[in-house]
Amino acid sequence: MSSAGGFALRKVTCYGTTSRQGAVGAPRKAASQASDLEDVEEMKMHCVRIAALFVALVGSLLAGLVSAASAQEAGKTFAVTPFKIMGPDNYAYLGPAIQSMLTSRLTWRGHFDPIEPSGVAGAGVPTAAAQAREALQKLGTDYLVFGSATIVGEDVSLDVQVVDAAGNHWPKSSSVKLSALIPAMEGVAQSINAEVFKRPGADAKAAVAQGQPRQQVQMMNPDLVYNEQDARQDFFLNPYFRQQETPDQSGRWRSQTLPVQAASMVIDDLDGDGVNEIVLLEDGKLNVYSIHSGRMDLQASIEVPSRVRSLRVNTFELGMVSRNNIIITGLADEYEETRRRDGTPWSAVLAYDGGRLQYVQENIPLFMDAVQVPPYYRKMLFCQKKGNNHPLDGTVHEVIVSNGQIQPGVRVNLPAYGNIFNFGYMPTQDGEMILVVDDFDRIRVNTATGRFVAQTGDEYANSPVGFNYAKRVAGLGASQSSETNKYWISGRLLLAKLADKNKYELIVGRNISKAANIFANYRDFPFGEVHSLYWDGVGLSLIWKTRQFKGTVVDYAVADIDNDGNKELCVLLHTYSGTAGLSSRRSVIEAFKLSLEPTPENAQPQAQ
Repeated sequence: MSSAGGFALRKVTCYGTTSRQGAVGAPRKAASQASDLEDVEEMKMHCVRIAALFVALVGSLLAGLVSAASAQEAGKTFAVTPFKIMGPDNYAYLGPAIQSMLTSRLTWRGHFDPIEPSGVAGAGVPTAAAQAREALQKLGTDYLVFGSATIVGEDVSLDVQVVDAAGNHWPKSSSVKLSALIPAMEGVAQSINAEVFKRPGADAKAAVAQGQPRQQVQMMNPDLVYNEQDARQDFFLNPYFRQQETPDQSGRWRSQTLPVQAASMVIDDLDGDGVNEIVLLEDGKLNVYSIHSGRMDLQASIEVPSRVRSLRVNTFELGMVSRNNIIITGLADEYEETRRRDGTPWSAVLAYDGGRLQYVQENIPLFMDAVQVPPYYRKMLFCQKKGNNHPLDGTVHEVIVSNGQIQPGVRVNLPAYGNIFNFGYMPTQDGEMILVVDDFDRIRVNTATGRFVAQTGDEYANSPVGFNYAKRVAGLGASQSSETNKYWISGRLLLAKLADKNKYELIVGRNISKAANIFANYRDFPFGEVHSLYWDGVGLSLIWKTRQFKGTVVDYAVADIDNDGNKELCVLLHTYSGTAGLSSRRSVIEAFKLSLEPTPENAQPQAQ
């Protein structure tokens, strides 16, 4: 019988081993049986071929349908025009900055992609929906985002609008303080993602701006609170980087309490043996430690003149010895009411070799500090002479060594309020930025030419290290009626590649005290944190932060403190003295393992 498939189906008879036809009939039956078996095999092969053809045809049809459906949902584009800024001219940079920030936060690869920036330039700066629709048609995009920001004093009125090719219009507005502009932009962007682009999960991010509770997700090493991708989640690099204690002590090391009040710390290989030492500077003494069996052991110590107020310690290869030099700096003969004059800068260069410290050069009449400089962000040593009206109002210079002596070299161009202890550099997508900590402990961001562009809303680098000075009027001596003034030097502005090995982030301390916000000379902070910040196009935003320490953050470093081949975040703390008085403060070092390479279990989330 012939089948529709074009091949014959035969009835197969199975024969036994015994035959009545005798010896002659047996071979014929055997041959017939073999032929039938071949037909069966051929039939099976035809069935397999047809089944495979059918599956391929159905799969192709399904793939076509899925592809067509995807094509209908994907491939949309949007554009963000520069925002119109109504306010002082020095805020004009916010126009393209807001454009860049919204573009990055609205991009949803494969679903909503931005058009090329060069194409957006021809759209101008629309201020009304009708103008925006004309620009949308001109650009040939599906959505256009435009708006304005009105700045009056410290207040910003933000107006963001979206139009699409179908004639729909979504207006968004917000009134915030200038320091809160970045979170406001984040909230607006997530609202657009949720309401306009229908992006999964965006409604949860937008809900953060409305005060809804956050979730915690462990990221990398769970001691760092990590918060960059999802505003509703706390991500971690190391488990102690959050505000509550945790019983899990893995990834964290804490030294014994040291009976000193260290003013500064540096961790480096001092003698070229491949092993890092820990250097602590205090008033009257410089100490070198190493870690053995989990404890800090004192290796060497040397006296610092008692007339010197210790401020900062660094290491740097000056060429005076065949290895790292230790550079300490401070203020000699600090101002006192009875003497009525300011002290003078005092620095010294030391060497560590064979388990002992020795002075190479001392009584240098300069302040000195090391700063990471572009383009490679390696340390460079700078110096500053004593100023006329304030110990730190002199010019800052690079350090040069001439005939074995430390001397000022090329002058560094800094904003008017910059000094040897409060400036640093940071690479951004908008070029190199100069960071300066002002007298109110805010980090001010300036362009390479010194133009101010942004300022943090919170206090940073507010250290407990400082000195007394006399308040003066230019051309006159110290005021006889004024009280002693206190100048607090800023904490380090440290650059490191931690969360993203291709990008520098700013590591900086943040001490917390309500009393310190009221009383200028109060610096006994009960709590402290270390934050990591990045430039997002508008200002400095948080990447991660530590849990709160019970004490004051004095200094910090990213270094291999225990010589295991991996770097740690190392934090020098002063214990909180409370009512016991400042003299009861002690020092302790905490170190946190850093997971520099994400693993599949703790890899950072990617933007959708």
